[in-house]
Amino acid sequence: TLAGKEITFAKGNWMCCESSALPVDPVNNPNQAVIDKLQEMANLYRNSNDKWRAYGYQKAISTLKKCHKPATTYEEIRMLPGIGSRLAEKIVEIMETGSMIKLEEYQTDADIAAMDLFGQIWGIGPAQAKRWVDLGYRTLDDLRTKARLTHNQMIGLKYYSEFLERIPREEVSQIENV
Repeated sequence: TLAGKEITFAKGNWMCCESSALPVDPVNNPNQAVIDKLQEMANLYRNSNDKWRAYGYQKAISTLKKCHKPATTYEEIRMLPGIGSRLAEKIVEIMETGSMIKLEEYQTDADIAAMDLFGQIWGIGPAQAKRWVDLGYRTLDDLRTKARLTHNQMIGLKYYSEFLERIPREEVSQIENV
């Protein structure tokens, strides 16, 4: 029972078996600070082509979004579906310190930071980002001046900032009506 609601998690490790009917409110979720750090780590893993670790983090994030009471102890966190012992330790570290050493290491590593930057460009996947990092490219200007880009990659680079912006819900509704 979490926050007065009876919640049952699906048996097994399949995310598709879990109900998505629970409301997810990022403003009032007591675990939001932890979720944000885990999401940063998942994005870094995804952009560095470590899809299985990214998947593990996404499972934990999905579970924590459904918890409407703060996860406070290692034992409580470990009992949640989709969270193993090592990830539970990282969650406890975030709760106690407000940060995660592994995330800080990744954020300060120049190669990983460049791969993350390149991975956010539309039309560029983790393998291409790694190739460019191996060639010594580190900035968007390096790509503009030195890299051989496909048509889609040129568009992704040209509209990099615009693609990262979220479209307001009202605008999406207007487009839907049209």
